Amino acid sequence: KSHREALNAWALDELVGHYVNYRKQLRPPSEPMPPETDFRLYGICARMPRKLMGKASATVAGEGIYDVRWGIRTIRIIVLSRVPREDRNALWHLFGATETSLRFGAARHRWRTPDVSTLVYELYQKYRTEDMIMPYTLEDYKKYMKKEVLGWLTPEERLRGLSPEDMLKRLSSEERLRGLSPEDMLKRLSSEERLRGLSPEEIEAYLRKLRSKKRDN
Repeated sequence: KSHREALNAWALDELVGHYVNYRKQLRPPSEPMPPETDFRLYGICARMPRKLMGKASATVAGEGIYDVRWGIRTIRIIVLSRVPREDRNALWHLFGATETSLRFGAARHRWRTPDVSTLVYELYQKYRTEDMIMPYTLEDYKKYMKKEVLGWLTPEERLRGLSPEDMLKRLSSEERLRGLSPEDMLKRLSSEERLRGLSPEEIEAYLRKLRSKKRDN
C-alpha cells in the first residue's frame, strides 16, 4: 500500500484469498496441493497501519517489521517508513512515506537497470505534491515516462533514428496545417539520409529527370 492508502483488514482478507487461489493453481493434476510451509504471507505498506494494529494481535519481529495473527495465518507486515536506514534497505525507502526516507533511498540504492534511473526524480516530485500514484510494473512506468520525456526533447532529438520514409508516413494532416510540410522535413536531412533506401537505378532515374527539366528550362 502506498502512502495514500491504508493497510486494513480488507487488504489482509484479499491477501489470504490470493494465497489460497495461488496455492490451488500450483497443484499438479491428481496430486495434493503444495504444503503450507512453502508459502509466507507479507503485507508491505508505506506508513504504519495503526487501526489494523489496534484490532489485530501483532508482535514485533524487527525494526519496522511486525507479525500479525490473522485467523489461522501469520502475516508479516513491513512498514517501509520504519525499517532501518541501511544500504540493504535503500530500495524500500524509495517507497517510504516521508521525503527523508525517499532521499535516503535515492542516495543509497544502486540501480541495476539503467533505463529506470529517472524513477528517483519522479518519485521525489510526486511526493512533494502529495499525489503519488505508484506504477504496478516497470512497463507501466515506462509508458508513463515516454509521454513525459517527449516534452523535454528538441524536434531534432525526436526525429533521430527515423528514416525519411518513416518520418513522411508519420507526418499527419494536423502537422501539415501547422506548416510542417514534407519539404520542410527533408531540409533537415543530409544527402545520405535522403537517399537511404533508394537503389542506384532509382537515383539515376531521378537525376535524368532533373537534367531533362533543366534542359527544357
